[in-house]
Parts: sequence; C-alpha cells; structure tokens
Amino acid sequence: MTNYCKIEIDCQPGYPRPNDVLTWVLDTIKENNDINEKQLNTLNNWSKLVPLGGGKFGHFIWEMSYDLDEVDYNEIKGLMMVELTKYYNSQTIRYGSISKK
Repeated sequence: MTNYCKIEIDCQPGYPRPNDVLTWVLDTIKENNDINEKQLNTLNNWSKLVPLGGGKFGHFIWEMSYDLDEVDYNEIKGLMMVELTKYYNSQTIRYGSISKK
C-alpha cells in the first residue's frame, strides 16, 4: 500500500531555495548513511520529484509517496530531521519538517 508524507521547507528570500535544500538533504542521506534498498529507492524517487514542489515566498511543500514499513519510514524521517536541523541551526532555512499525510 502506498503511503504519503508531506515535506515542508521554508527559506529566506534569495539563495538557496527550498528545492536546493531538499536536494542536498536527500543526497547527504543517500551518500552518508547505511540505508536499505527500499529506503534508497524511495529517496531516489523523491529526488525526481523535488523540481515539482513549489510554494510562495520561500515556503515549499512536497507530497511524496512511499512504500516503506513503519520502521524504515521512521528511520528516513529521523535522518531527514537531523539534516534539516543542521540547515536550521546554520540559518539556511527558517523551517523544515516531514510528516505523514
């Protein structure tokens, strides 16, 4: 069964845009973590959808599908929140989240 999650990123005006940040987050997780094949496939699918996200005034939202069990989803969510928190703490983003839809 396909599930959906919502990813939100809010940036200040200028560079980088939220789609840049999401690309960096997904690439970092794929390159620097020991994730399983289903998780990697999910992140690769999400990477293809990054350009389709959008919003206004630097607040972008993506609705991403996934076919992961609860453990795998929570692991990806945790890894994403670690990376988003780094961007928040460096004042690159104003807000970032991932939640089930």
